[in-house]
Amino acid sequence: MKKFLTITLVVALPIYLFAQEKPKEGIQFFEGSWTALLQKAKQENKPIFVDVYTDWCPPCKRMDQEVFPLPHVSEAYNNAFINYKLDAEKEEGPALVKQYKIHSYPTYLYFDPNGNLLQRILDYQEPSRFIDIAQEALEKNKTGLLSGLEKQYEQKKNDKAFLKHYIEVKKSLELETSPALDLYFESSTPQERTDSATQHFFIQNLSSTQAKAFRFMQNQYPLLNTKQKQEAAPKLYAVLLTDIETACQQADPSRVKDLFQQASVFIPYIAEKQKTYFYRLQLHHAQKTKNKEEAKKAAYAYVQPFLSISLDSIRAEDKRRYEKIMQPFRTGELDSTQADFQEEKAFIVNQYTGEIVTHLYEASHILDQVLDPEDPALADVLRWSERIIKILPNDQFPNAKLFVDFHNQLKKKTKIAQTQASEHPKNEIVPSVATSSVSE
Repeated sequence: MKKFLTITLVVALPIYLFAQEKPKEGIQFFEGSWTALLQKAKQENKPIFVDVYTDWCPPCKRMDQEVFPLPHVSEAYNNAFINYKLDAEKEEGPALVKQYKIHSYPTYLYFDPNGNLLQRILDYQEPSRFIDIAQEALEKNKTGLLSGLEKQYEQKKNDKAFLKHYIEVKKSLELETSPALDLYFESSTPQERTDSATQHFFIQNLSSTQAKAFRFMQNQYPLLNTKQKQEAAPKLYAVLLTDIETACQQADPSRVKDLFQQASVFIPYIAEKQKTYFYRLQLHHAQKTKNKEEAKKAAYAYVQPFLSISLDSIRAEDKRRYEKIMQPFRTGELDSTQADFQEEKAFIVNQYTGEIVTHLYEASHILDQVLDPEDPALADVLRWSERIIKILPNDQFPNAKLFVDFHNQLKKKTKIAQTQASEHPKNEIVPSVATSSVSE
């Protein structure tokens, strides 16, 4: 299972195998505790930049090797910030990840000298954009926007105009809005709550299913027109998703089932990536609970979008993504000597292929584990595996042997099951091994 999870992480994302050594030059990161970092920032009256990363995160490694070492980037960050690296999975990391609701990596957090969050940014950033982001944070630091609002909150929380602005600022930083949003909701009249502008505000600023506005919009959802549902569904689903992930982690089957049911209402109007992730969660939950029917239902929905994509389309998308990665190296914005492209090329020239292969393999592997050998659905699983083999560009593709071996084992397994089924029809009683040996 560990090997399978490793393959999933490796193939599902654009992978860059860079050296693990930290660059000797570049952005200088403060080494010490989180408390010591906050103290230093306050003493020096200097804002903070935090790189939240994990050891397995490919974009994190790209930033370490391609962007952080660049002189113009490091100069901007070293002069303006106290810089800090936070491993999301070690020591103080998990608690801070929970506190700041971090769900993807890398995440960059920018704080003022008093520890108030100024802004957050996700994913790999081109050097020029990364410097622009720093300037944006410095401008926000000058205004002290959130810290100023926090000081006014107790005195002005009954002022709806102030409350609305306060909620919007907190939401822009991905901070918890529910307490303030509840106050805003309670101060709204029943007529105001049915107004499209008010409902738009509720939807855009939700951060938790515990908010009164969430429960209200969930009940209102069936009454919305198609356009309103298209706007509301992705937002309501995203808020609900946090609860689903938590329930899955806590292994609470009844809670998970209820949340899946609630989320299914939004499926027709959410993006394909959201749907894919939803079905993936269902698939893994069914695997944990050994629910064969739910596993099949989720697996079919999970792979369906990837079965009809033509090989030409896959290769064209691989090429487009590769060209996008290579462009800054060709223009000189990034230093090509920082990367060993021969080692990485097998990954970066086949990114889209890797994603499709991963989805098909993941569903096939799980159903192979969950289903009985004679289950007719395994014939479809075998077809998914055959598609993997067909779209593999060559035997140099990462983990190609794993996929080929899996396909051959699955083919053998289904053939044996078919043979046994033909030799022993369902109405025929097959003696057990114990009975057979006794009769002999």
